[in-house]
Amino acid sequence: MRKRTPEELLRSIEETNDDEDVESILSMSEEEVKAELLAAGDAPADLDKAAEKLLGPRPEPLRSVAPGATPPAREVKDPPRVVPLRARPSRRFWGSVTAAAAGFAALLGYAQATGFFATDIVVTSPNPHAADEREAERLTEAAGAFEAGEWARCLGLLDQAKAKDPKGDDTPAVNEMRRTATAKVGQTDR
Repeated sequence: MRKRTPEELLRSIEETNDDEDVESILSMSEEEVKAELLAAGDAPADLDKAAEKLLGPRPEPLRSVAPGATPPAREVKDPPRVVPLRARPSRRFWGSVTAAAAGFAALLGYAQATGFFATDIVVTSPNPHAADEREAERLTEAAGAFEAGEWARCLGLLDQAKAKDPKGDDTPAVNEMRRTATAKVGQTDR
């Protein structure tokens, strides 16, 4: 086989239809490809060496393993590191979280037992803007009479407090007491 000039190579490359060649080569069996290469004067062993030189060593072909058989051992230079998908908190951490939760629950139980979270509101004076202590005492007494159901006494104490501090009678708590006590006194008179 004579050596071609670069121009001849270029012309032959341009004249060939690569798609047809690729399709015809892919449709051939391995034996047919070897026979074609030998007919062209190229030894497959020489081509393999040239390809290995150009592309590096060829990977070993995959071999199927019969079911139940163990695959052949491969030499592993550096075994892969096992990296956990996520970090797990230590037992020490969970122990401290559990202890903190138990302590918090005990504190809440103690606070509830001692009445720390009591919802009852004790009103010492229905009017926080009382002019003097005596008027505040009268309003407190009026509230006590109201709770005891002594409607006339409640109204009398509210009137005394109003005489000292007319603005004190304008609070919603005093107005509600006066309205309810007046209605109750009207019912008992009948």
